[in-house]
Amino acid sequence: MPFLKRRQLIVDSKVQGAILFRTVAYWAFCLAMVFVVLLWWEILTGPRRSFFEYMTYVWHEFDRVFIAGLIVIPFVAIDCLRMTNRLAGPVFRLRLAMRELALGKTDEPLRFREGDFWQQCAADFNALRDRVRCDSREDNASKAEEVESPA
Repeated sequence: MPFLKRRQLIVDSKVQGAILFRTVAYWAFCLAMVFVVLLWWEILTGPRRSFFEYMTYVWHEFDRVFIAGLIVIPFVAIDCLRMTNRLAGPVFRLRLAMRELALGKTDEPLRFREGDFWQQCAADFNALRDRVRCDSREDNASKAEEVESPA
């Protein structure tokens, strides 16, 4: 069964949202730290002026760097969602497969998309699924023998 590209970028909004928030927060923190370092550098090495003048000078001198950093954030966010999809997608599919196994509805082996993480989990789940199905067949066969043979 060939796997198509993902149609859904967000499969577990709680997990992916937390990772995305943390990534964007780190990115913003890095931009703020660059500004602070440049400000302090200017205060230590530049001519004597008021703090507001230092801030204005640093902003006007390096505004393109900060704007470029802000422009990059959406690309970082999209890449973060794609990466977390490779984590959250398999776990989401594993949860569905476990639900189906509990209901006795698992006919197909679990497969993750190429490039997904947790590939070994799919193999382990499939081994467990086969074992449960085998045990279930043995139980059904022994129950059938009990019904057929008079006690």
